[in-house]
Amino acid sequence: MRSFLFRALIVATATLLTACSSTQFTLYKHSDYKSSDYKPSESEPSWRITVVKKAMADIFVCSINDSVVVEGTFRGFSKNFEEDGSYRGKKVKLGGYRASFSGSYEYQIRVFIDDREIGKFDF
Repeated sequence: MRSFLFRALIVATATLLTACSSTQFTLYKHSDYKSSDYKPSESEPSWRITVVKKAMADIFVCSINDSVVVEGTFRGFSKNFEEDGSYRGKKVKLGGYRASFSGSYEYQIRVFIDDREIGKFDF
């Protein structure tokens, strides 16, 4: 019986570690991938802003034109996080809010560029 439990624990740990180490290039469910466009100025083309929720973790990745700019996560039991990054000389801020409903979480992620809200993403 003990060897069965030990094997089950090893398999569960390996599965968890594999899931947590997946990269941003994994195919995400539509609900785990949100995007928006932002035009920095009239003379520049639009930027494609995406926010992805990594599977099995409360880690959110903000990319602009397929370049990872900033990642944020909820630490412990906190309901908020705020992380800073930069892209082409502009300050990028990723802010998150987490609410608990009936044992599951709902997330609201906001992206700011130069202190102006660019997008609000609900997961």
